[in-house]
Amino acid sequence: METEKLNYLKENPLTFLDIETTGLRYDQEILEIGGIVVSQPNYETIKEFDFKVKPINLEIADPIALKIVGYNEKDWQDAISLKEALSQLEVVARNTILIGQNFTFDWTRLEKAFFENGWTDIPPAFSYHRLDVMSMAFAKLYKEPNIKHYSLRDLGDYFGIKNEHQHNALSDSRVTLAVFKKLMAL
Repeated sequence: METEKLNYLKENPLTFLDIETTGLRYDQEILEIGGIVVSQPNYETIKEFDFKVKPINLEIADPIALKIVGYNEKDWQDAISLKEALSQLEVVARNTILIGQNFTFDWTRLEKAFFENGWTDIPPAFSYHRLDVMSMAFAKLYKEPNIKHYSLRDLGDYFGIKNEHQHNALSDSRVTLAVFKKLMAL
């Protein structure tokens, strides 16, 4: 794709992206990166991905975060390094617009991870545009009395979208895409 086309919000594919971490602090690690690349304007799936990341500092992990994410050695047995996961993300989501639920949290950690792993161009291969589904929901549903919070769970419940594996990066990305489609239809 030509570089100048990276600026066209309506033409680039979209990547619905989610990460899971060992906690909420900036020194805690990314454990999983998952997502779905879709076309525009029909939002048809082009590809899905889910990278389990091998943690290196579990001693500073929040035990509650590990439980929420479902971290266990067996499921992370074939996990890859963070640097490899970032390299694969750069390939699979090249020239796409990144979208997520409460995406500021995810993007700040990804940006930090890219920098700490040797990338100097941020964003590396993605469009510099990013969208946040939580912000969209706030704008579209602000006057709706039946919604008080804008978490992925609350938005999923509001739209009747079930998340079979909450806090799994790929599953959360699927729900984020489904919520996005509902919001776009309003």
